[in-house]
Amino acid sequence: MRERRPPIVLLGLALPLWIGLALGLMLVTPRMEAVFTDFGVALPVLAIAAINASRWLRGADGGLAGVWLVGPLYLVAFLVPVMVACAKPRSSGPRLLLLLLALACGLGVLFVAVAIGAPYLRLLEALAESS
Repeated sequence: MRERRPPIVLLGLALPLWIGLALGLMLVTPRMEAVFTDFGVALPVLAIAAINASRWLRGADGGLAGVWLVGPLYLVAFLVPVMVACAKPRSSGPRLLLLLLALACGLGVLFVAVAIGAPYLRLLEALAESS
């Protein structure tokens, strides 16, 4: 019988995606919001949702920023026992949890990229045409 290895690949996928999502919402989105405001760009619903999510995370006094930026450390502490459990035969539940976590973080990064990237590209096209 083949011994199952811990899902290091899933953990290696989930953590960078989590950090990318946190940095996208905490650093990139507010800067792009300022650019859109300066140029008076009409934003689609997805961009407004990403900006509102960013505002909510940052909050008045930092909000949940600490949780999002330090979250991967807690995630690793939580996932070490999960990874050990995954190494045992007939335990697919923790692997599914890691896969869903990686999928959710990946979709979050894609959401922020599309929500902020699409209006930015339209702004660049408009600036190029006006020049």
